[in-house]
Amino acid sequence: MENFARKDPLLAASAAGYAIWYAVGAMLLLTDLPPPAWKAAAGPWADCVFLALAALLAFALARRDHGTRLAATASGFVLLCSGAVEILGVNFGLPFGAYFYTDRLGPRLLNMPWIIPCCWMFLMICGQAIASATLARRVRNPDDVWSLSCLAAAAIVTVFDLLLEPVAVDLKLYWGWLDRAGVWYGAPRLNFAGWFVLSLVLSAGISRVLKPARWRLRTAAGAWLLLASTVFLFGGMSWRAGQHAPAWIGLNLVGLTAVALAWAARRPPPASRR
Repeated sequence: MENFARKDPLLAASAAGYAIWYAVGAMLLLTDLPPPAWKAAAGPWADCVFLALAALLAFALARRDHGTRLAATASGFVLLCSGAVEILGVNFGLPFGAYFYTDRLGPRLLNMPWIIPCCWMFLMICGQAIASATLARRVRNPDDVWSLSCLAAAAIVTVFDLLLEPVAVDLKLYWGWLDRAGVWYGAPRLNFAGWFVLSLVLSAGISRVLKPARWRLRTAAGAWLLLASTVFLFGGMSWRAGQHAPAWIGLNLVGLTAVALAWAARRPPPASRR
């Protein structure tokens, strides 16, 4: 990572900050080493900082390949669009179903925690980078690359939610479902349909600004590391709590995306990138 970030101070700083915060969080959440007082002291602000650092690192990765202006435009689009949909969802039950947020994610605006759009931002940029870098090297028609990368990114983010839901609801108490009769640890089918549709819309907007052919494979590898680290953290929590199915899904997501990037690495970058 040193050579990768050496000439980009923002990327180096955000990667270092995320790595340090991640290491502390993993020790608190996945081991019994810290005293109980340490875990009690890690209040909502700790999770908010983690999500903010993940979003900043995702922005720095996008900025490396696309420049500050385009990365900021795409990030702003995701933040505003996801925030608006979350406010609609938590107050009216669409498009995810009837749910509510607790105070575990800090201050709220119209019942939505301010930090939630940062979660969407880092997930969408990671999914888009992995999907675009892979398909731009394997699909000849640029129009097909755009549409397929949008679908692939939306699928990556939606599968991630299969791991996120039980951790967020049962273990971290970030949010809850008014009707716990859903098909997946209380989450209804509508939730995953809503995640896929919103992810698809966000991906379409991102890829209009951040062209798929401009994603470097090494940037996608950095995005994969960011996504994988989150999967390992949430998956470890899930496994320790006896929720093995979500942990296996997360592990498969990490493995399949790694195979996709390795598959893409066997082809040269598209002509528009070289």
